[in-house]
Amino acid sequence: MPEFHVHIKRCRHLFEARIWCVCAFPSVEQAQGWVVDIWIQVCEQRGEMLELTDRLRTMITDYGWHARGTVAKVVATLVDATWGLAVLSGTALKAKCKVLLTEDGFAHEDVDARKKYPYHPIIKTALQTIWFEKKKSRGIQHEEYFSPIPVPTLALLLTAMEYCIERCATGKRDTDASFDEANNKTPFQRHLKRLTEWDSLLPEATLEYRQQLYDECREAAGAPAIVKPVTGLSDNRRAQALEEIQAMQRSMAAQRVAQAAAATND
Repeated sequence: MPEFHVHIKRCRHLFEARIWCVCAFPSVEQAQGWVVDIWIQVCEQRGEMLELTDRLRTMITDYGWHARGTVAKVVATLVDATWGLAVLSGTALKAKCKVLLTEDGFAHEDVDARKKYPYHPIIKTALQTIWFEKKKSRGIQHEEYFSPIPVPTLALLLTAMEYCIERCATGKRDTDASFDEANNKTPFQRHLKRLTEWDSLLPEATLEYRQQLYDECREAAGAPAIVKPVTGLSDNRRAQALEEIQAMQRSMAAQRVAQAAAATND
């Protein structure tokens, strides 16, 4: 029986990883598909195929609430600490929330000018606190999900931040609000769309940034660095390098012509 509990725990943890890194609010069909994939994966790792009953399916999918709740709880503390919402009330709290929520100001490093999206330091702090607190934290255990930091993970953090700010937007904290699917799936999809567009502007650069986020969080947790394979130039880098070499050739040729002309005139 203890081994079976370990089996279920492993399945739940893998389901959480998909909530955090693939889609925070999956459809019923998507979630059920995850459960089957995860169940088979864990069974194969244990070397024993077990029956996946409806009760076991529910035990795993219900952990989605735990995954999202963990994020919301940590983010709430960070939001209060970063912008002082806990010590504000009434008009001052309402005004502060309006600034943060306008055009997703909270996601920008410069909140007031709404510049440098999505680089506000709270994002990295949230990553470290939730998934990279120590050497055996989930972001390190599940490197295959978190490296580089996925766009859906960033979208989940921004959704949680918006939720925490929104519940104070009237000037009084709404203690009855919950980080549920009904009220937060649409904001998540909006953040995911915007971040996906950001990520596609210059994919090589944004991928490098997301990988750097992971590497820095991992290092701060005290985990050993990942040994990366030696790689050559990417297609984009290769094309850029070729253009630069060709430009250099043209410049050198022009210099030779100019030097020859000058010598002739002399």
